[in-house]
Amino acid sequence: MTTFEVAPIDWSPIESSPQMLIDEIDRWVSSSAIRSLVNSFGGSDFSGDLDSRLDQLDTFTEMHWDFRNGTERNFDPSTSMSPVQVETVLKSSQALGMLTELRPRHQSYDHLLILGGLVRACILRPSKAAELMRAGLEISEITALGSFRILSDEEQAIANMFGLDGDASEIDVLDFAVRREFSLTSSTSRLGGLVTNEVNSSMLEIQYAYGSKHISVISAPSSEPLLRRANTADTYTFWARNYVNLKRNQRILLVTSAIYSPFQHTDAIRILGVPYSVEVETIGLVPGYTAHGITQRAFGVNSYLQEIRSAIRSMKSLLKYLRSA
Repeated sequence: MTTFEVAPIDWSPIESSPQMLIDEIDRWVSSSAIRSLVNSFGGSDFSGDLDSRLDQLDTFTEMHWDFRNGTERNFDPSTSMSPVQVETVLKSSQALGMLTELRPRHQSYDHLLILGGLVRACILRPSKAAELMRAGLEISEITALGSFRILSDEEQAIANMFGLDGDASEIDVLDFAVRREFSLTSSTSRLGGLVTNEVNSSMLEIQYAYGSKHISVISAPSSEPLLRRANTADTYTFWARNYVNLKRNQRILLVTSAIYSPFQHTDAIRILGVPYSVEVETIGLVPGYTAHGITQRAFGVNSYLQEIRSAIRSMKSLLKYLRSA
């Protein structure tokens, strides 16, 4: 099997157009990495226009690669795959940048967004952000985005290592890690908090002084609180609408984990990049990244397939947005 590196879809408010972005989506979903995966699991090359092919990919991946069934991302059930399938998943994931550590393209950014996630991510992503800034990356505003997701028992055990006992949530760990990485003391303001029996509707904003700048830690409410907790798209939307005045041609750098980069980057282009005419760039931690005695875990092949499905669904949402804009 031969696969070639597939660059992330690119959007520049100066150089790109909606049609160019549609072509970028087509390039990604038509790549040898995606075709090899589909073929390995019994599918064939899909035909028709881009909208039709994305619909077919969505249906195919739901049948073959949807392992979560409503559970959180740390649930990774084992399934039977042939050695050839396992090799194809790993090679394709590598080609799609899900095992690759990218470096920021620019020296300076207007906004740095540190995305929350599972407890390891909440510890490690702020560490990576601080590491980049110590290396000379210039950032005007820093924000950590998360939610009031309750930790699993496994996650809580890791949180306990840092003195976060009790019923800690994702945003508690993220706030702790941001304070430690940037040597923050008392907050300058705090708004909102967890509302009992209304976890999905709860929001929180904590502001810290950081030299001449400020750092924000924000927990966003869900846009569908009766159905689910806040997701990545909710955090982008809540931040953009309530906390910043994004201006044309500004640069936003997202820090996440490499496995999630394709879908989170695509969502960011749809919610932030195109509507606000800003440049969005995403970098992700790779397995093995270590800080404070915590290591970014290696993911199973199921996880990579699940997140490739997430990316396909994000591209489908982006295409729908572009068609209707």
